[in-house]
Amino acid sequence: MKATTLQQSSSTFDQYFAGLGFDLFELPGGSVAHYVGMEYFEQTFADIYDGQSEAGRIGGSAGNSSEGKRDVTAFFFESVLPVTETVELNLKARYDDYSDFGDNIAPAISARWQVADNIVIRGSYSESFRAFILCRRRN
Repeated sequence: MKATTLQQSSSTFDQYFAGLGFDLFELPGGSVAHYVGMEYFEQTFADIYDGQSEAGRIGGSAGNSSEGKRDVTAFFFESVLPVTETVELNLKARYDDYSDFGDNIAPAISARWQVADNIVIRGSYSESFRAFILCRRRN
């Protein structure tokens, strides 16, 4: 006995992005730079096996079809604050809204201090997350 197996795979990724940078006011170290933006993307995938493989009738074949779809809308901002000639703060945050995961806000802050011409001290704190791809098995 023999059989011809078939696997059809496809995926798409469409992304749209926009941002705007500007200076808003002055601090002793210089202009405070800001950047705001948004991002939107759609992602789909499908991995479809032939009926015999999916039914488990072909030995050694995975036979598990799956597919998934996700869209994400995000908004973000960043501000660079030159507090003095030697001290700079950076504030930023990103908001993500996933169609299959939920939403999340990821803030971050960092500081840079130029102690001397050849000595810099830096520190930062940030939060992040990872949304795993939701896929479902086709029956």
